[in-house]
Amino acid sequence: MRIPIYSIKNYSFNFVENNNLQIMRQKLFIPIILIFIFSGCKKEGCTDPTASNYNSEANKDDGSCIKEADVEINFNHSVDGGLITSSVLDGGLIFTNLAGEPYSISRLVYLISDIKLQSSTNEILVKDVHFIDLANNNTLSINTENVANGNYTLSFTMGLDTVKNKSNEYINEDFHPIMLWPDLLGGGYHYMKLEGTYNDQYTPYLTHTGGTFGLDFSFKKEFTVSISGTDKHIIPIEMHINNWYQNPNTFPMVAGMMGDTTKQRLIKENGIANVFSWPIYAFPED
Repeated sequence: MRIPIYSIKNYSFNFVENNNLQIMRQKLFIPIILIFIFSGCKKEGCTDPTASNYNSEANKDDGSCIKEADVEINFNHSVDGGLITSSVLDGGLIFTNLAGEPYSISRLVYLISDIKLQSSTNEILVKDVHFIDLANNNTLSINTENVANGNYTLSFTMGLDTVKNKSNEYINEDFHPIMLWPDLLGGGYHYMKLEGTYNDQYTPYLTHTGGTFGLDFSFKKEFTVSISGTDKHIIPIEMHINNWYQNPNTFPMVAGMMGDTTKQRLIKENGIANVFSWPIYAFPED
């Protein structure tokens, strides 16, 4: 039997056409599958460029972003609500305490220690011991970097506890010769020297606090601050000088108190009550 030539040609044409169509379909199908695969595999991570753990390759935020800010703790000083600076030193009898005694300030130096920022997941030792001198602006602030956003307890000890308060423990520090406490009275260091004159320009007062006879008259203060955003945050801590002499104990200015444990205890109680204050939040630097 002879097969018609046109039938063979027609069959050949149909085979080639069908084969080409199948190849084209395969070529189109593979890219479509790849598109679906890669579109469904998004990389998770922090997508906020202001965060410290920003991931430039992530295309889906997973809530892990950590924002950090630098923090500056400022130490301010006031009398009856008015902030004072080094300009008041030896400025005459321009202040008055609760006992009605006019007084001047010629020196204010003190030590604070164990300065910490602590959250539920993090603890930062800002500084072990810090010396503050009203006459030296460089001592009136402490800086710490890269503090993660969150709520913190800021704490510090006024003075030095018995573990730290040992003679010559800080012999290499600038404050060592200024703040030494006599060995006959227990040794270690002064917590504070607040000095000037009262009633007249010739009668000195020396409010010197420290570990009299080895007793611990230091005390701890703590409060809550909130850090948010990435701008530098300022935490102002204020010492109300008049409150050393009032509430709960009315405390007269005296020429000396270093060897008097009763006076040390009374002024410590006043210090705990309301000598230091602070806002309940930290705020970004202007």
